Amino acid sequence: VAATDYEGLGTPGLHPYVIGPSEAHSVLDSIRAAQRFAGAGDEAIVYGSSQGGHAAIFSNEEAAEYAPEIDLLGTVSADSGVFAPDADIVTALMTGSLKGFLVISAVGLNAAYGDEERPLSDYLTPEGIEEAAIVEEVCIGDVIRHFGDVPPEDLWAPGAFEGAQNPESVAGLNPGSSPLLMVHGRSDEIIPAPVIPGWVDEVCGLGQVVDLVWFDTGHGVAREDPAGAEAVVIEWIEGRLAGDEPPSVCGAVPQP
Repeated sequence: VAATDYEGLGTPGLHPYVIGPSEAHSVLDSIRAAQRFAGAGDEAIVYGSSQGGHAAIFSNEEAAEYAPEIDLLGTVSADSGVFAPDADIVTALMTGSLKGFLVISAVGLNAAYGDEERPLSDYLTPEGIEEAAIVEEVCIGDVIRHFGDVPPEDLWAPGAFEGAQNPESVAGLNPGSSPLLMVHGRSDEIIPAPVIPGWVDEVCGLGQVVDLVWFDTGHGVAREDPAGAEAVVIEWIEGRLAGDEPPSVCGAVPQP
């Protein structure tokens, strides 16, 4: 097993949060590192949860071009950070208690593209920019709590996050090179369950093979139902290692 700490986490610089290629390259590079050990083969399975679920899907999309030497047999994405194209999640995040996620996203965009292309002032007020310094000092849960009660008008610059999302942050614009298993909680409080089936429909239309399994949990399927999640994920992985036909919900996507 290999795990990445992602670009800018534990190393100099800021983390380009949910910038897909950065996440994917970090994950795929961790596989390359593992392959240098004696006995490690070319075959791999990618698994991730929450932001890691987003990273796993992008790894699947990027693998063929970025790391063609890796034989990616399957991708598992839990609590996936993906949204149906018509889901207005940004407005809910900007006004609710989870607005810290968007602060981290703004800092990540600035880290990835620089002050000229993605200045923080495009997203945050002067007060918000000053408060955003906390992103460099604490972990994500503390950031979410710090901004939970901040009035939106004190935090967001006019027009922040309006228009199309950066395509390098949007998973599902391209099919991946391996089958995909998604496991998601019906009561997910961060990535609402109703936005998932529409996203699955979209990627099915691109030719992506997807299996979707629902759990009676919130955000954190593997944490809240470890035995159930492990059984589903391990059985699916064993099928990919055995070369079995991957299951697919395309054409009949189950609702939460």
